[in-house]
Amino acid sequence: MKNKTVKKILLLISIPCIVYSTIYFSLSIFKPNRYEYNNEDISTKEGKVIYVNDSSTSIPYLAKVDDNDNILDVDFKILCTSDLHLRDDNALFTLTVLERFIDKQNPDLVIINGDIIHDRLDTIMQEKLISLFESKQTYFAITLGNHDGAYYEGSYIEARENFYNTFSSPYLITYHDSSSIDGYGNCVINIKTSSTKISQTLFFMDTMQEDYTSNQISWYENKINTIKEMNNNVVTNSIVFSHIQLYEYKTCYELCKNKSSECKLLYGNRKEPIDGPDSSNGFFDKMVELNSTKMFVSGHDHNNDLSFMYKGINLLYNQPLSYQTYTRRGFLYNLGYIINRKFDYFNDGVNILMIRNSGSVDNIPLYAQHENVFDGLNKYYKKFKIVYFEKE
Repeated sequence: MKNKTVKKILLLISIPCIVYSTIYFSLSIFKPNRYEYNNEDISTKEGKVIYVNDSSTSIPYLAKVDDNDNILDVDFKILCTSDLHLRDDNALFTLTVLERFIDKQNPDLVIINGDIIHDRLDTIMQEKLISLFESKQTYFAITLGNHDGAYYEGSYIEARENFYNTFSSPYLITYHDSSSIDGYGNCVINIKTSSTKISQTLFFMDTMQEDYTSNQISWYENKINTIKEMNNNVVTNSIVFSHIQLYEYKTCYELCKNKSSECKLLYGNRKEPIDGPDSSNGFFDKMVELNSTKMFVSGHDHNNDLSFMYKGINLLYNQPLSYQTYTRRGFLYNLGYIINRKFDYFNDGVNILMIRNSGSVDNIPLYAQHENVFDGLNKYYKKFKIVYFEKE
């Protein structure tokens, strides 16, 4: 009788241990395809950032200067994220996380790549965001997402224009280039590493209703050729920031899924269907033809963090801070993470884009889960399904 009782007890103990061990090792096998750090130098370089947009230049530019206002030949550091969807008092959590990333990284420029404000007609959230950048004296740039201006009156373009114009600050560098271009907020800015050398060109483009139009593509081509003339007839490297991804993101995913050598998956996971256009509009082919753009950065799909190399162009999703809408955080992923930390699929965070003085760009994703940006924000954990252990 005693032996039977002991066996029952041992069985009751062993079953959960076996189940736990099975789950643990299963989660180890299915660990996410995350970015692997290679000890990249992402330190902020010396110098003060200046933004020049006056009659002395046809295209505005950013540069780092010394105490005598001489342009320095140093790396330029960009922090990029998207999909804040600021909508109510809980936006304080998102803004605090963003502020902590800025404090930790001290970037030269911050880019909010679309879907900034959600379902609001007032300007309270804009004022909070602008106040953050002005208090840090940090330059920032925006693109429009599909939710931005959605509740404003007027036609589609009028609504986007009215929304865009609620952002006004000496630290905002993006602008609307021309009323003859479809969309709103299409603009271009150079980054200089000497008075005559342009190390990188930044394009900010409005994807309209999930696609580009022919006159936007023509505008892009004209700007590439204009900057080439300004740069001693040398084509500059460029990055395009736009909220919604190109059709070629879908092409890349299918190629990689079929193990094609045409495209390489650098890192990341697809955790929702890739949105965007249903066919190619020719913009990607134009980028390949002109041989300037080496990186295209989008947001929009909150749960995707894919980064592809395709035909010489890095097509990537920036990491989002989309706590006020939907994220990967939820019961299954949270449970998996608690059981085995290797099962870490959380993709919320930011990207650091290091523009080297040589003209190349390094993309380094930073995941909020590992950057100590949640410390002390416990009251929001349940609301936003945050599983976090301080000092991770």
